[in-house]
Amino acid sequence: MNLIKVLAARINVHRQPDDPELWLRLGRAYQERAELHRQESLFLNIISPDPTREVEEPDVVYVDAAPLFFKKAIFAYQRAISLKPDYTEAWEDLGAAYTQRYRRGYWFGDDRLQEGLTQNKQEGLEIAADAFQQALRIEPNNAVVWNKLAFVYGQLDRFDEELSAYRQALEIKPDYVEAWHNLTTVYYNRRQFDKVAQVSHEAVRHIPLDAHSWYDLGYASEELGRLENAAEAYMHSWRLKPDFPGPWVNLGVVYAKLGRVDDAVSVYRDVIESKMKQKNKFYLASIELKRSEHGQAVLRRLEALYPRFMAKQAGKH
Repeated sequence: MNLIKVLAARINVHRQPDDPELWLRLGRAYQERAELHRQESLFLNIISPDPTREVEEPDVVYVDAAPLFFKKAIFAYQRAISLKPDYTEAWEDLGAAYTQRYRRGYWFGDDRLQEGLTQNKQEGLEIAADAFQQALRIEPNNAVVWNKLAFVYGQLDRFDEELSAYRQALEIKPDYVEAWHNLTTVYYNRRQFDKVAQVSHEAVRHIPLDAHSWYDLGYASEELGRLENAAEAYMHSWRLKPDFPGPWVNLGVVYAKLGRVDDAVSVYRDVIESKMKQKNKFYLASIELKRSEHGQAVLRRLEALYPRFMAKQAGKH
């Protein structure tokens, strides 16, 4: 289906080469194809596991066509911009193409394949940042572009600018769920749980129905030793999204830490007796419950109530 989209876009551009919107559509078709190739690609890796041995034949054969389509997408976006310099969408998509092409984690396989690529990544991400900045000069209140620019700053390890860009996105659009999640993740990756708690607390005021923000608040509170607050936040998250395993897994553990054995058992009984598939994640809770006396008491009661389920979960450790 995507190939048909690419061919149709190419035909339209051939017929009307001075139409920037058609070049934008062609770029998006190429970028979509690049993403498909990246997801399904096989790499060419002819490096031997033993670097001292000459390789007569590849050990594993991989082929990655995504860079070619990213290149074509970038050319199409640049063409659209040359025809219409104030084309915000083209600048944004150009930045997105460079981000996807050069962001961390794009290259896989043997680490030796990544030698010499660091500078290319740096340059590509700088171009992405420049493109997003240009889009914002044209449309400064575009929260989506601020969010994308913040992500690129993070890839470039420009921490202060990353935080500032996320805050700018949220000032423009306070209920921007993705930006709240991204800002929380920045602090989470740095293990700054006081900041995670602060940001998550802000988030749930603006997006009170977002289960993930309540979960983040619960997790940060637990890490900070604020167990009652953690229990409350996990409960909010679980009620909003019952099939999300994180909240109930951690809620029962927190109750056990607080000595509230009956409450912990009640949580896990509700889960085990439900029809949701995610109840098979209970083994994650049991790992933590084994570490405390109250947690072990919870496990014993559940083993008496649900011997077959608990035996099955024990086999996953």
